[in-house]
Amino acid sequence: MSTIEQTVSMMQAMSEESRVKVLDYVKLIYTVDATSNPYIPLSSDEILAELAVGREQNDSGMGIPFDEAMREIGVENGYV
Repeated sequence: MSTIEQTVSMMQAMSEESRVKVLDYVKLIYTVDATSNPYIPLSSDEILAELAVGREQNDSGMGIPFDEAMREIGVENGYV
């Protein structure tokens, strides 16, 4: 049995109150450990800087149409 299967099995046996406590703890670990969290909070300036880079890349021809990008993401992740 894999780790995820074992974890799900244990979680299913817990009360909802206990599951909420586990979820809160996992969220704490995930947000504290920046190496495992790709969604770290960004300031407004950081978001605007990332958008500016994306616009520059698109203007220089590096961008692709949205539907093509979504198809590529789907293929890469096994959804298509």
